[in-house]
Amino acid sequence: MRSLAYSALALALLTTACSNAPIGRAVADRLSSPAWMTERPVPAKDLVLTAFEKMHTPGAPATIYIEGEGLGVGNIRTMLVGDGRRLGNPTPINPVAMHLATRDTAENVAYLAQPCQYTNISKEDDSVTSVLQDKAQIACEIDYRGDNAYSQNVIDAYSAALDNIKARYGVTSFNLVGYEGGGAIAALLAAQRRDILTLRTVAGILDTTAFAAYHDVPALRGSINPVDRAAQLKNLPQIHYIAGQDDVIPPAIANSYLQALGDSTCADYMLIQGAGHDEGWVDKWPDLLQTRPSCGPPALPVHAAPEPAPAHPYAAPERPEKP
Repeated sequence: MRSLAYSALALALLTTACSNAPIGRAVADRLSSPAWMTERPVPAKDLVLTAFEKMHTPGAPATIYIEGEGLGVGNIRTMLVGDGRRLGNPTPINPVAMHLATRDTAENVAYLAQPCQYTNISKEDDSVTSVLQDKAQIACEIDYRGDNAYSQNVIDAYSAALDNIKARYGVTSFNLVGYEGGGAIAALLAAQRRDILTLRTVAGILDTTAFAAYHDVPALRGSINPVDRAAQLKNLPQIHYIAGQDDVIPPAIANSYLQALGDSTCADYMLIQGAGHDEGWVDKWPDLLQTRPSCGPPALPVHAAPEPAPAHPYAAPERPEKP
């Protein structure tokens, strides 16, 4: 049975990788180049995560953007169906987190892809090298995606990547921004590290159990639920941006997480009515970056922030009521 499942997974990966990966690479190059963000493979325990970096000021914080699942609105449910394994190369064609990172004018900015993204970029599909890459891609999908997307191994890999960035550039601390599943990773990272200044999520999967229930699919058995780390996150300055037109990760997912935080005075949310799950964020992002959490230091201390402005037109200042 395992060999049949493995063969089916391999076939799906081989038939989709050729389309997703080169397109995703072209999109990444087109976005990162004008923003002066340089690609670098970052050692991360047993993984190598693809990063695009713009680091100019040693001894200052850095803002780290963590990408989402790379599946798009119509396919995100495949991360939870069947045995929980994704089918197809997860390199995003619409890398929302990278879009946001390129709009951030802070001195120190880095983008981190999810595991297995940008790793199977082969121009000669019939070569021996390509076959080996395909096998490595399949192994990566099984170990670090699907059920294991937010496992302790994945979080430790990202933590190792942050340590690498910190040592390489003399960074002192981090502001984390996570999109979609990158929001779950960012929250879990913040819960176990002591050098995180702020946490922001955009359409974040902040309660994996509620997310699975909403889509009527099995929960992620090998992953950690950010809700279960609420005690460690309660006093961290954080803002969660929720799309008003999101039918993939509806507001109830963030509401569940916010309620788990209890009476925290550091957690805010903003309901962005003009945004959908993966659209409507980019043009608004420079303005959204100017908002600050209710407690703690400014969200982006390196970023040149204007004087306090009137209430933002996209803001929904009230905390969601308990059901």
